[in-house]
Amino acid sequence: MASHQPPDLPNLPQNAALLASRHALRIAYGVPVLAREGIAAAVALGTSTLLVRLPTLPPHLRTGQPSPPLTEHGWLSVDPWQSGLPTAEGISQLSGVLGQALARVAYLDT
Repeated sequence: MASHQPPDLPNLPQNAALLASRHALRIAYGVPVLAREGIAAAVALGTSTLLVRLPTLPPHLRTGQPSPPLTEHGWLSVDPWQSGLPTAEGISQLSGVLGQALARVAYLDT
């Protein structure tokens, strides 16, 4: 039986270490949360749902399934797989969205 996992999952420890060195990676109620100055910017719900705190998403990214009430009040769902893009490009695009979300919560803190 073949396992299905995101292509970058083997690099998760390195990616998590890089993010943690720059921003707080926390667990809230068993859910991974990327935060800046104590304000959540992104939340991963399993391997199929990534929520980011942004007013809009870049048009080239595929959105995820809405998860009301979680996808209300400034939270948007992004498809973490982005299977329409080559792996490196998809990872780069998702990293960019996470960076935008982190910058946005810094703005919200002022």
